[in-house]
Amino acid sequence: MIVAIYHFSMKIIGRGGKSRHGHSGVEAVGYRSGTKIESEWSGITADYSRKKGIVYSEIMLSANAPASFYDRATLWNSVEMCEKRRDSQLARDIEVSLPKELSLSEHKKIMQDYCSQFVDAGMCVDFNIHDKGDGNLHCHIMLTIRALDENGKWLSKSRENAEKWRASWAETVNRYLEKNGFEERIDHRSNAERGLEEIPSIHIGPAACAMGV
Repeated sequence: MIVAIYHFSMKIIGRGGKSRHGHSGVEAVGYRSGTKIESEWSGITADYSRKKGIVYSEIMLSANAPASFYDRATLWNSVEMCEKRRDSQLARDIEVSLPKELSLSEHKKIMQDYCSQFVDAGMCVDFNIHDKGDGNLHCHIMLTIRALDENGKWLSKSRENAEKWRASWAETVNRYLEKNGFEERIDHRSNAERGLEEIPSIHIGPAACAMGV
């Protein structure tokens, strides 16, 4: 079995501190989706419509979500306006690497398959596949922290299950690699968990890199 590179990172999008892509969930999703979008909470319009490399975007809604949430601004402004605190957590942002061996069509299927677990749990998903052609093929999954009740109202915040979601990502990708006839597989476990010896890496600074070291 050929082991491919595994990348899965998760962070919280919140109002607790300004990042280079804003401190609003609406602003953050505008950057990830390459759209122009206004935050009703902050009054700021984020315009990332000139951003390159976004090859596919999709919103997946839970069964209780109103159809109006297929509009990105409506969905994320609803999320934002639900939170009253100035340091509120607004969304989870999961970033994953996609296998370059597969086509965009298969990447879409992988993301839809993987994100169905969140939708089934009552959450809403906004995923955006980025590919600038530089080898960094990846997808951002903006995930609502709250689920929706049968009346389409936001419930209390859902629990995070990072280890389960990490393992599920590897299982999903490997299923599609196998289906498409590739030997490569990814593994969410650390080298220690797999019984492999860690090999120390050498950090080379930018000056040395410039000299070809």
